[in-house]
Amino acid sequence: MTTAAPRVTLGTVDDFLGAREGRFFGEGFKQVHHRLTGLTIDDTGITATAGLEIPGAWSRKGDTTQRPHLSTVDVMLYGARLAGLHAAHHRGLGPDAPFTVRSLTIKAGNQPQEDGLDTFPVSGRLLDTADDGTTTMECRVGLLTVRIETAAGTPGTAGPRPGTATYAHADALPGPWNDAPFGVPHRERRQLLTAVDVLPDASLARADLTLDPDGPATMIDLFVAALQLGQVLLYSLDGVARADSNTLWMRRTVIRPAPETPADGRFEVRLREPRLLPGAQGGWRSAEIVTDHAGLRLSCSVAHLLPG
Repeated sequence: MTTAAPRVTLGTVDDFLGAREGRFFGEGFKQVHHRLTGLTIDDTGITATAGLEIPGAWSRKGDTTQRPHLSTVDVMLYGARLAGLHAAHHRGLGPDAPFTVRSLTIKAGNQPQEDGLDTFPVSGRLLDTADDGTTTMECRVGLLTVRIETAAGTPGTAGPRPGTATYAHADALPGPWNDAPFGVPHRERRQLLTAVDVLPDASLARADLTLDPDGPATMIDLFVAALQLGQVLLYSLDGVARADSNTLWMRRTVIRPAPETPADGRFEVRLREPRLLPGAQGGWRSAEIVTDHAGLRLSCSVAHLLPG
């Protein structure tokens, strides 16, 4: 006879994962500064040189400071900026032009990018464009790729600016694509998960999600909140403490529009298809973290090496 795993109730997600100040998905991702220089833009795309500066704490597990790597959040931000900068140049958009990321799909490379974070190439190739300002671009950000659909400007308010141009810095094309590509400056908001209920047998976690300051949830809000509850579910599945865990690697992330969920104040995350996979270093746990919230749907495939 199988015994059901007990339901777990937490006052805050920090009670399970540790203080948010020491965690990447808590405050660490906000410590990263994203440099973008040496831009070349033409009718077909954009190339540039990127670089990360990490002056503050990125992530700690127990007493160990984790080695930074190019993260999903970094790729989200660079992909949105590349698409917005291309639109700003090509359509002659000013700093007050509206800009929205409608959907994105990120794929990891064959290996994580931990070296050369201070200088690495980025590029965007225009796949499709429409008269209403909607574009689809495939971007290469270091070893990762992101396919991103954006809408920029207002139809009929700006004329095309064909041809090739170079810019020393992204700031030469000011606009929301630089300052707040997902609608809210990501360093200025906290994602607080409280009253957490974890149902291990159902691979389900629910929490109250509070955004501080308040406002509509962005794709970055959705991603970092979902990954925190996903970590709780993953670590609960194998009885792993975060302090003893290995890096959680993203394999594929998709965020796209979805029907609005009931406004009951609860944020719900599920694990799909959790699997144990053999590897040369030991056993790996893989799963898909999924959620629908605030008119957005997220699916994130992840894997981590189980501690020996």
